[in-house]
Amino acid sequence: PPPSPPPPSPPPPSPPPPSPPPPSPPPAPPPRILVSIEEEAGVNGSATINGTATIIVTGRFYAVQFTGDVVEEGDRVAWVSLEYAAEHKGKECDEAFNTSAFSITNSFGNSVDGTWDGTIQDHGGLVEKREEPPGSENFVLLSDLVLINPGPDTPEA
Repeated sequence: PPPSPPPPSPPPPSPPPPSPPPPSPPPAPPPRILVSIEEEAGVNGSATINGTATIIVTGRFYAVQFTGDVVEEGDRVAWVSLEYAAEHKGKECDEAFNTSAFSITNSFGNSVDGTWDGTIQDHGGLVEKREEPPGSENFVLLSDLVLINPGPDTPEA
């Protein structure tokens, strides 16, 4: 009888499974608004506002960092629109902590509601002391801000 054919060659080995993609980088920190408020002798105070946010865009989350000798950990801040201030001259702050008028419940430490409290707009709230970067023993005072403004931002708009 003729010789039998050689056995078939084994299939080549399977390629290794693809490597998992590298982890995503952490999200970029929110733009920061720096507010310095100093109390001056005989004057209520003066404020200087600057930072990485030069234009505050409606609906975007911002970190507000306070410096100076006026704002302290545990204080609460509320931002109101120019339109609201014009309509309530001399009484701009009377309703500042009325949470049905202004959302001030969001905070960096809010682990229950997620990023926001279900109300997109956030007029500020609790000023918290945060270590930046963690482990540095450098503490900053922060609050947050998400404005929604259906009206003009300035009288010129």
